[in-house]
Amino acid sequence: MPSEELTLPLFSRDGMTKFLKLYLYKMEPEASVSFEDLDLHQSEVERFKKIKSSKKAREFLLSRFLLQKILDSEFEISLQCFRKDLEYPVLENTKIQISMSHSAEFFMFGFSDMKIGVDIETKFPKLDAIELAKKYFSTQEQKLIESKTNQESQKKVFQCLWSLKESYYKYLGQEQSLEMVNELVFDLGQSLDPVKENPRFYYQQARDYSFSFCMESEPLSSEILIMGENVSLSALQSY
Repeated sequence: MPSEELTLPLFSRDGMTKFLKLYLYKMEPEASVSFEDLDLHQSEVERFKKIKSSKKAREFLLSRFLLQKILDSEFEISLQCFRKDLEYPVLENTKIQISMSHSAEFFMFGFSDMKIGVDIETKFPKLDAIELAKKYFSTQEQKLIESKTNQESQKKVFQCLWSLKESYYKYLGQEQSLEMVNELVFDLGQSLDPVKENPRFYYQQARDYSFSFCMESEPLSSEILIMGENVSLSALQSY
């Protein structure tokens, strides 16, 4: 990608460019947030009141606290703009698309003026990865997992594939369909089969997690912050 494309402004006369902003955080186990610290949309207040699990309540507050910081510092908009419409995250009165995910102490947020879906996975399957793959994945993906020489490697590939499929499911939004997700067959590091006007996929595997996201097309400008460190889009694996 030409370097000048990376310096395009976030906002143009027509609104926004094809931009990406991605943030991945890991919170300390003892981290906590007060409900009173958040400027929540009324529908979000009602959503919080219905949460019965203390664990889920904490996750809700932490995710909204991080989101509030991002919206304020990066977009200069209030958390009041954020709500969930039929379980899909929405930023009201803006052209900004949002997707979010969390697993254990990890929280991930993606923003763009294009459709976007993000997912992070920190847990390995407890059961045999090959047997699970037979239930959820294509024959080609099963063979990819079977090609790994030990169970840890097999579970890591399963985790990555699962994350890619979850990001696509979120990307589809109100058109979410397991059938559409299953139509995409991933061969990590190679290609998508079949290729039918698919979005762009990006992913990264680390010791503690696998994350992925997909977008309508390659962004013209991007800012990726992973645990406090800036990462270039070209550093990620992609389809």
